[in-house]
Amino acid sequence: SNYFYLTGLTEPEQSLVLYKDELGNTYEKLFIPESNPEMEKWIGSKISLEDASKISGIEDIVYNSLKIDYLEDLTSTVDPIIGIDKTQPVHARDLNDYPLFNEEKLIDLSPFLEKSRFIKDKEEIEQIQKAIELTDQGINELLKNLKPGLKEYQLAALFEYSVKNNGGDGLSFPTIAAAGENGTILHYTKNNKEIKDNELVLFDLGAKFNGYCADVSRTFPVTGKFTPIQEKFYNVVLKTQKELIKNYKSGTKLSEIQQLTKDLFIQNLENEGIPIPENGIEDWYYHNVGHSLGLNTHDSQNRNIILEDGMIITCEPGLYAQEYNIGIRIEDDILINGDNPINLTENIPKEIEDITGNKRRLN
Repeated sequence: SNYFYLTGLTEPEQSLVLYKDELGNTYEKLFIPESNPEMEKWIGSKISLEDASKISGIEDIVYNSLKIDYLEDLTSTVDPIIGIDKTQPVHARDLNDYPLFNEEKLIDLSPFLEKSRFIKDKEEIEQIQKAIELTDQGINELLKNLKPGLKEYQLAALFEYSVKNNGGDGLSFPTIAAAGENGTILHYTKNNKEIKDNELVLFDLGAKFNGYCADVSRTFPVTGKFTPIQEKFYNVVLKTQKELIKNYKSGTKLSEIQQLTKDLFIQNLENEGIPIPENGIEDWYYHNVGHSLGLNTHDSQNRNIILEDGMIITCEPGLYAQEYNIGIRIEDDILINGDNPINLTENIPKEIEDITGNKRRLN
């Protein structure tokens, strides 16, 4: 993902070298594999120097056969500080035979790249919005087809078909389609249960477009109507989530929003007359409220970030009450914009009147 972020290129066996000299001048050089007519019969052609330059915007591009000599020349007269993207596994770094690339001497560039990737520019936001549109289309298909008797995997397959049929790269992550008691399992993966009457189905899903991800959770009643206790729980999660989004302001710590989530759940459960678990709200809510979204679904594992303009952070409170066989999560993708957060997924239905009965979206 870091390599794609810097170059826009996706083919393997390529390397980007960024260099700054003692005067502060910066240089970039891209190395790509040469074409191999025999191998191309099996796997297709390699990207050309010209096309690599057009995609990446990098002018200085040569073949991999010159890489080691270039690095030796570059480091022969100075004692360099060498950084590498350590999110890459060691075996994939392609420079292990170069003596200066001793693991103990390398600094990790990934924290610097992560910090850069937190803030999305206009073009990145547009790609994520397109991924969200594809996700919206897929969810619309789920709403139109949701009924008892289906298997969870049929709904997951329907969503993936919609994404790819409408021009998406594919999925941001394997779709979760969790019915009934399975909705209380945070990272449920089997998707093999038959959906029964009066159950809720929790979906966690997202399309990918031009490398960028959407990440959305919605919970729907399979028959188009909540039972009374399901509706109470749903109202608690929905009310909590809508209040949380208002707090996605620049300068706010994500950890503060996490604590606010717990406080709001306790307050809203009490308002609905639902007793708090004996061991506390953590019995029903045991994950983080959000994460950075971008080229990866979890663009960072840093939960202590301070929100800044241009970040896209998910807001995904959920309650998972096993004793009621109820799991509900509602997740939106929020663009940080001063004191006015922008919900990029606001058009995807979550209000009760939009997901129940005759008001299900059938257009």
